Amino acid sequence: MSGQFLMGHTQLRSLVSQTALLRTRLLKCDRLQIIGILFLLVAAGSISLPLPAIADESADLRKVQALIENNGCPGCDLREVDLRRLDLSGANLSGANLMGANFHRSRLDGADLSGANLENAYFGDASLQYANLSAANLMNADLTRAIVTDADLSQANLQNARLEQTDFRGARLPQADMTGALVVSSNFAEAYLCEAITQNGWEYVRDCEYLTID
Repeated sequence: MSGQFLMGHTQLRSLVSQTALLRTRLLKCDRLQIIGILFLLVAAGSISLPLPAIADESADLRKVQALIENNGCPGCDLREVDLRRLDLSGANLSGANLMGANFHRSRLDGADLSGANLENAYFGDASLQYANLSAANLMNADLTRAIVTDADLSQANLQNARLEQTDFRGARLPQADMTGALVVSSNFAEAYLCEAITQNGWEYVRDCEYLTID
């Protein structure tokens, strides 16, 4: 009797073990199948996963795609968007919120960024020749090695910006505020700086031409 009991108990344990193993394999198979199906659906654009990070990335990609297709997005919310190495020459981004955006090695020649919020934006090695940055907020922005020749930065806020080896030749910076900016080996040849505030808080008046009445 005890032998039969032991045999039944052993068989039961074996059956439970096999069932658990089969269940584990099925679960693994289901997971792989589900992951594969979801990947294909996401790649095809049929669905968007309800995960916050993925949803945010999808939204950013849609914004970037719209920006490229329309060559601009004035007044748009493009905070912390990744725009590295893009050709945005002549794009209209006036009044856009580009706080923390990444423009590394991007081309923004002739772009309209007037009144845009570019606080903490990164412009390392970017080209902004002839760009309109008038009244733009560039506080804490990084323009290391950026080419800003002949650009309009009148009344721009450059407080605490990083201006290292930045090329400002021929740029217009009247009433621009560079208080606290890090200016290292930057080129301001032929730049117009009337009433601009230097990094030390001094007002630049050398280029100013005041109208006198006799």
